[in-house]
Amino acid sequence: MISPVKPGLGFYFYIAMLFLQTSCGIAPYINCTEGKKVHVGMTQAEVIKLMGDPYFVSLSKGSFVFGWQDKEDVRQVKNNLQVTINPQTRLINKVEGTCFQ
Repeated sequence: MISPVKPGLGFYFYIAMLFLQTSCGIAPYINCTEGKKVHVGMTQAEVIKLMGDPYFVSLSKGSFVFGWQDKEDVRQVKNNLQVTINPQTRLINKVEGTCFQ
């Protein structure tokens, strides 16, 4: 019988897998029409379903930041979206970027 995974373990595994994916050549892509639908209180799963896998994932002040953008070079980015996710609740608590406005 397979033992159940602790609630937080799956989340950190998922983040690690996203990090590996983003470091292995996911091309930058963002759909600003969908980005305008993102809002505080959405779940991590809802935003990923809406936006697709993030182009980058980072850790900032105890929260995870998922980001989407239209160019690899940050200096050339015109469209972007970043969401800050609480790792315990998996809810978005902050949304930023040109596609959010």
